Amino acid sequence: MGRVLIVGLDGATFDLIRPWVAQGRLPRLQALLAQGTAAELRSTVPPMSPPAWSSFMTGVNPGKHGIFDFTERKPGTYEIQFVSSRQRKAETIWKILSRAGKRVCAVGVPTTYPVEAVNGVMISGFDTPAMNEKAIHPPGLYAEIVEKVGEYILSSDVMRHVHGQRIDLAVETMLRCIRRKADIAKYLWAREPWDCFMVVFGETDSAVHYFWKHHDPQSPQYAPRPAGSKYPDPILAVYQALDEIVGEFADLAGADVTLLVMSDHGAGGTGGKAIHLNRWLEMNGFLGFRQHGAIGALGDIRARVTELLVTKVLNTAKSWFLRLPRTVRKRLRSRTGDLAGKVESMLRLSAIDWTITRAFSEEPPHYPNIAINLRGREPEGTVQPGKEHEALRDLLIERLLDWRDPETGQRVVQRVWKREEIYDGPEAHRAPDLIISWALDRGYAYLSRPSSASAGQMAIARLDVRDAGVSTLMLRHSGSHRDHGILLLQGRSVRAGAALKDANITDLAPTVLHLLEVPVPAGMDGRVLTEAIEGDGLGRAAVCDEAVQAAADTGEAYSDKESEMIRKRLEDLGYLE
Repeated sequence: MGRVLIVGLDGATFDLIRPWVAQGRLPRLQALLAQGTAAELRSTVPPMSPPAWSSFMTGVNPGKHGIFDFTERKPGTYEIQFVSSRQRKAETIWKILSRAGKRVCAVGVPTTYPVEAVNGVMISGFDTPAMNEKAIHPPGLYAEIVEKVGEYILSSDVMRHVHGQRIDLAVETMLRCIRRKADIAKYLWAREPWDCFMVVFGETDSAVHYFWKHHDPQSPQYAPRPAGSKYPDPILAVYQALDEIVGEFADLAGADVTLLVMSDHGAGGTGGKAIHLNRWLEMNGFLGFRQHGAIGALGDIRARVTELLVTKVLNTAKSWFLRLPRTVRKRLRSRTGDLAGKVESMLRLSAIDWTITRAFSEEPPHYPNIAINLRGREPEGTVQPGKEHEALRDLLIERLLDWRDPETGQRVVQRVWKREEIYDGPEAHRAPDLIISWALDRGYAYLSRPSSASAGQMAIARLDVRDAGVSTLMLRHSGSHRDHGILLLQGRSVRAGAALKDANITDLAPTVLHLLEVPVPAGMDGRVLTEAIEGDGLGRAAVCDEAVQAAADTGEAYSDKESEMIRKRLEDLGYLE
């Protein structure tokens, strides 16, 4: 019987790994590349952690599992809420394997909070507000972990060091977190002969977001580390630490265990320009701001001041609210709803005049999308479903593809998808109407920013990192995601040097099931990567007729306090403004 060990390196990319391997700086990954098989791994659209990790776990596209981003709009409202494992509508491999009698252990996988009751152990990922009974299964295990190894660290949380330009200290904090998680994972690995074991490290992603400007001399934000810095290239330091960890797990696995090293998406540099998509929609007649949003610089200043004051009031109200007794909070929450979500909604959407708006964007810092203000779906919809809706989507695509950067004359938008072009399944209707992929500006990604932060009527703004007035988001966020992550396979069941064609993140769930001789549900979108597997390929595990099962919806995941904790963590990681 086969066993599988999976090491996830969030956001890892061959664009960094292969040059460092050639220089001899990552010896254990170099050995894996030489002895096993490797390929770029196509992520979801967009290449964001919540949909990508969910597709990895379920083998299906977001149209089936229903998770498209860190946040989603509450149906029938303009309000934002944070997503969790409770929103995932397709069953994970952990449940499929558990039902087949396999023992599983999953440590640190994003979008697993609240955890599932599996046949084994599960500790949720960085989107966990705090270590509690919803963060670990079985609950009593945590006391044992603390006693034998130490406290589990949910996230490196180095933003205070990054803000203070204490970069060496930030790196050392990351390295300590990596070591602690690895030690906990190794302790759990030794407890029993697991059939499927997985651990995910998020520092490869965080390091790119924070430190690309210290790594890449061509970056528009390049800031070389001072002479005498302990870590002249912070990203390399993180990769080298994880190279050692991968080697430790490879030694533990031995030849009889299939080792799979993967990432959910790739990484690259962010440029020096920000795009304000709702401002572009306003300029092209698709969106209207309330009066203060369209009367020039003075109006913009007033609007920004008003917004900041409202934010301050809301934050004060939240602090007061969270100090109330639990029973009182529950009673008030039934009337007020999620406070952290309301603040996020206010920051993104409060300035829009819905009565004259036909299309709008939620404007997350990363990957842009456009929703049609549709009658019957949105509270103040203005666009009629059917022909008017379709004509508007076609017009938006045409205009977006014609959009040019005023400085370079190059296209701003690489591609626009209608949601049905990339998502298929019962949850596809919950996706935005249009999903946009920015073109690269001289090889670097545009940074999506809220239009409330734009000056005047500018849809594209060059940000000068030397300007003290630039948002701290820009100062700390010099790296971003790319479409292709990594996949490395090694073990007796792996055909060394095999050519993997068009490997997709949805392929990993069926491949893992296949390696463990568990039938693959026919409803999975991914395929078994048989070209990488030695021996009797498809003969070892049939594709069964059962459809992908829906996950049980067990209600609300985050309390008000937990929502605010998640909001703060996503802000620190650069995912929210």
